[in-house]
Amino acid sequence: MSNNHHRDLIRLLSGLRETLDTLFVTCGQISAEAAELLLQRLLLGLELLWKLEEQVLMPALQRAAPEWAPDVAAGAQEIEVMRDLSLRLQDRRLPDPGIGLGALEGVVRLHWLRSDELLARAAQRELDWRALHDEVQGLLARWGEEIRAHGEIEDEERDPVGLPPR
Repeated sequence: MSNNHHRDLIRLLSGLRETLDTLFVTCGQISAEAAELLLQRLLLGLELLWKLEEQVLMPALQRAAPEWAPDVAAGAQEIEVMRDLSLRLQDRRLPDPGIGLGALEGVVRLHWLRSDELLARAAQRELDWRALHDEVQGLLARWGEEIRAHGEIEDEERDPVGLPPR
């Protein structure tokens, strides 16, 4: 167990969160037309964070402390609520996008509190923090390339590995 690698992982996640925080603030301060591109960046950044949590962090936390299952399950439910709100914002299925964005931001911030608390508790557990950090960093790099190349993160369900790409 290495506290340095735990801190490195927290720093990596914090950098992504700071970017998202800036986008939340900026989207709330500019006109709806100007906010469209920023909103797309925000939603894509949130998708990155959710995928990291679902594929790497939450399973690792669950393995480290099975008794945390209720907290991990609550985190997964929060991600589903955030996804639903983001889809409604993208598809313009909300009567007031400003309220929808505010609701999304509120749920995101509450979810971050839960994630922070779980990661703080996990710091005392036997986890391979270096491997977690490296996996998160690798996924961020891979998905960053997908975003640069295609403007989105590849959907593995729609475009499974081993089949020809879109």
